[in-house]
Amino acid sequence: MFQAGDAVVRAVTLPGHSVESVCYVVDKGGKRYLFSGDSIYLNGVLSLINCYGSTMEGYRQNIGKLAGLNVEALIPSHFRLTLSGGQAHIDKAIEALRCSSLPPMM
Repeated sequence: MFQAGDAVVRAVTLPGHSVESVCYVVDKGGKRYLFSGDSIYLNGVLSLINCYGSTMEGYRQNIGKLAGLNVEALIPSHFRLTLSGGQAHIDKAIEALRCSSLPPMM
């Protein structure tokens, strides 16, 4: 964790998309933002790639690190983002991984 101006930034390792996947939680001005990289997208979509270390098991073991963060904004590395209701998208992925079916993926 470190401070950058009036923002506090915390790294959360989240193997799944890749072995070294990291998300960043930023608290600034009373709001919480998640910069999710390639790990999680809108509507709970996850991203697997055809390379070593990209596994559903990695997601299953680590996605719980994002539970209960009360994220307002979800900002992935690609595609659409949301500045409100971000935690609902994260919770959708967490719930999908609790089931035996696959969550939405790209």
